[in-house]
Amino acid sequence: MNLGYGQIEDALVAALTIPEADRMKLRSRIQHLQNAGLVKRGSKGRGHRATYGEEDLLKLCGSLALVNAQWPAKAAAAFVIEQWPAFHDSLASSLHDAEDRIIAVLEMDGEIIARSVGRQAWLARALDPTPDVIFELRLEFPNLAKKALASVQSSDDTDG
Repeated sequence: MNLGYGQIEDALVAALTIPEADRMKLRSRIQHLQNAGLVKRGSKGRGHRATYGEEDLLKLCGSLALVNAQWPAKAAAAFVIEQWPAFHDSLASSLHDAEDRIIAVLEMDGEIIARSVGRQAWLARALDPTPDVIFELRLEFPNLAKKALASVQSSDDTDG
């Protein structure tokens, strides 16, 4: 999947149900995430458009879920890059309906980490909560990613 910046932005606008008046805020957030090294930027004035893949779109979804939870963009981007296997595992399981998985953001041994945890196991854990859980993204990340992917696929269907 090769996407242009406009397709990425349109997919995120649709997935996040952002009013057109707030599109510039999203664009600004994406630029902050790009500046933090999450995804590449286009080369202005060079005649080469940057293309983005599915993983770039999904990393933006994960970072935006954290930004919406009040994380600074730079910290969100660094966290998603470092913890990408947990985000990817959660999404892959959810996309293939094998099992709903939750992203849990935890503090372990002084480090902040992400873990992909089965929904049922996580709900059972709620009976005996541990103090090291900072917060849960629950299904926000997989649902946002699913909507963004559906939006891109829908626009591909209408274009072709």
